[in-house]
Amino acid sequence: MTAAPQIVLGIPGQWPASEAIGAQILESNEALFFAGALLVDGRTGETVRVEVADPDPNLRRAFELSVSEHLSPEDLEAIENHTYLLFLITKGGSLEAARSALLLGNDLLQAGGLGIKVESSAIAHSKAGWTALSAQKTTLSIYEAFVTLLKNQESYHSCGMHNLGFPDAAVSVDVPAAEAALLLQAFLQFMILESPNFEEGSTFRQGQNTTPYYMLHMQPCTLYPEDDILFNPYGVWQLVPQ
Repeated sequence: MTAAPQIVLGIPGQWPASEAIGAQILESNEALFFAGALLVDGRTGETVRVEVADPDPNLRRAFELSVSEHLSPEDLEAIENHTYLLFLITKGGSLEAARSALLLGNDLLQAGGLGIKVESSAIAHSKAGWTALSAQKTTLSIYEAFVTLLKNQESYHSCGMHNLGFPDAAVSVDVPAAEAALLLQAFLQFMILESPNFEEGSTFRQGQNTTPYYMLHMQPCTLYPEDDILFNPYGVWQLVPQ
């Protein structure tokens, strides 16, 4: 049985001292209790790890490279001048687990967080963007929070579907970039919304009549090493044009 991957959220803030973090979390939400390295959610009884780290001098650049929404110069300056970095660490591997992490991440934003970098999928969000996604309470909002599209020398591919408990997907760079992005988004969203019974050799196409068919081949994840937090233990669907 595949072990559930971890979801890790990096949340910078300008807390005056590490001792003030727990008090600000409780002040912002009386259902939460932070002690040591544990965050207890009184609403669900869930306990997750939250580690307090020193500032990361490279964090502003990381947000600039991977943020999915616009960040103002003021937002970036605040992130650059963060005093502490919280890492929320919880079990992933299902839509329910990802939804819980989405909501807990928003709780920490309301307690002084400035934005969220999803360490387990190489995507970052502004505070306003993550808060909006958490308020939507839809499956697609979970997808938008945790999944991004990337490119290497061989493929356009998704990153982060393991947070939700699904394989990632990839298509050759020979496919035009805009077509590849629309194809991968349609395929991934169809997979999480409809739970189709895809098998080796199944076919998929984005729309009707005018779009080509792609044959599906399941392969182990070779995009990242097995001990990398971005590694997908559920594999990668390769979409091959027919």
